Amino acid sequence: PIPSCALAVSDERPVSTQSTWEPEAKASMIWIVGEYAERIEDAAERLEFFIDGFQDESSTVQLQLLTATVKLFLKRPEGTQELVKQVLDLATESSDNPDLRDRGFVY
Repeated sequence: PIPSCALAVSDERPVSTQSTWEPEAKASMIWIVGEYAERIEDAAERLEFFIDGFQDESSTVQLQLLTATVKLFLKRPEGTQELVKQVLDLATESSDNPDLRDRGFVY
């Protein structure tokens, strides 16, 4: 069964209201989306919302976006190739954070 915290993430609330969250809250929500991507129908759209502002996010959120997007790709590869390529490019080519870059290269 899907945990209640994942149900809260997959509710009908507009994702745009989540843009004002603290970085730790964003990272937690992103972790849930990546962890339960196979059960959250709009997981790709939820991650894409944050990937669009990737450069403006904290390193904690960036690392979690990278990990969650790779998890999504591994769980649902059809239709997520461009999304994972986009986040890998952001992590490896556009980031000054060595931890983020290294993790991107490992993936």
